[in-house]
Amino acid sequence: MGRLKDSFYKKKMYKSKLMKILAAILMKPVSLRDAMRDKKVCKMSLRKYVPSKFRDSHGATGSTATPYSVVKDIVDMDNINENSKFVDVGCGKGRVLAALLHQKAMCKLVGIELNEEVADIAKTWSEPYDNVEIICGDAFKIDMGEYTDIFLARPFETELFKEYLQKLEKELKQETNVYFYVDQFLGDFLDNREGWHLQKRGISYFRKGFFMSLSPQRYSVFKFIPNDK
Repeated sequence: MGRLKDSFYKKKMYKSKLMKILAAILMKPVSLRDAMRDKKVCKMSLRKYVPSKFRDSHGATGSTATPYSVVKDIVDMDNINENSKFVDVGCGKGRVLAALLHQKAMCKLVGIELNEEVADIAKTWSEPYDNVEIICGDAFKIDMGEYTDIFLARPFETELFKEYLQKLEKELKQETNVYFYVDQFLGDFLDNREGWHLQKRGISYFRKGFFMSLSPQRYSVFKFIPNDK
């Protein structure tokens, strides 16, 4: 399944200037729709990109708002209940958490963000929601053992990403759903790795005639089972 879809986003046509121009045009309606959903959930728009201040010092990437429909594709709400504890590592302004609220998630929702300026935006809009907590800090210094669901939209560069996976393997005590978005450079690192079980894998690019991103982005969902290590 993964290999077949990998060939999709590696096709040269998706790297052409014409395709990128077309994608940029057809992304605008999606961006506007998501901004409207932001205002419904957050009372503000979360779509503006914020560059990382910590790429060199911490290997952290910038804050990009994940489309609502992409979150819906990746996260199966049937696997989340009121006892779940969901965390978005490198949450940025909190779009993934907003998307889950839009889907009526009642569980504890946590966002971890290193950039204080960006974290403050997430704290501001999420203040009315009792089930949302934003932590401004270094994800490497926060114990992850209590979480049942972990979302990572490429918050780290490659080597830091691998180190963070080792941290998760040491700290997670129960079966945990781990969602990876923009993982075409990193997701294969977990294939056939002890304790990690691929649940589904797909491509986010266009839907119903509209583009979700400038180029195809793969996502993978794994279940981590500590006793299988």
